[in-house]
Amino acid sequence: MLAARSTLTRVALAALLLGTACRSSEAAPVQHQPVELDQAQRETVARFVGQWKHAGGEDDRSAALDAVSSVTAEMSGLIRGMAQSRLEESVRIDGTLEIAEADGILTITRSERPQPFTAPANGQAFDTVNEEGDEARGSLRIDGYTLVTRIETDQGGGERTYAIDPLGQLEITTRIFSPRLPADVVYVARYARP
Repeated sequence: MLAARSTLTRVALAALLLGTACRSSEAAPVQHQPVELDQAQRETVARFVGQWKHAGGEDDRSAALDAVSSVTAEMSGLIRGMAQSRLEESVRIDGTLEIAEADGILTITRSERPQPFTAPANGQAFDTVNEEGDEARGSLRIDGYTLVTRIETDQGGGERTYAIDPLGQLEITTRIFSPRLPADVVYVARYARP
């Protein structure tokens, strides 16, 4: 009986910690001071500003779920099902998103998330809380011709890399990471202008 209770306690704890890690990829909006962007940074940001509609169809959705299955297949049977469920929730692909910029501050509004992501485009890290109210660190940086957002807690987090392909479509590569996952969950979603 004691061994069974100990196993259930470990499973419950693992599920709680994994849940925190899997859902910590978005943050509540934070007020930021304006930042100066140089000409190259302003041009990069301008390429992303506007509305986007998911264009990857079922291929993107299937690939995201396959990425989850690949990672959870490496987990023990006790927590695999819970991890699969929580990660599948985390990899929901947004039907639409909008990117806006004012005074070097970017706001990314995603249809599948209750709060927009707001951050200075100079890579400066800031304190925030994730969707569950956990303390987190956020940042948004311009890396060449891409934008990279990151939200991280002590239990893990998420990073999204935004790039424009040669056809003018937006390609978002998402990476969910946690020390409690056997590997990162990585998937790509594609968007076009409506």
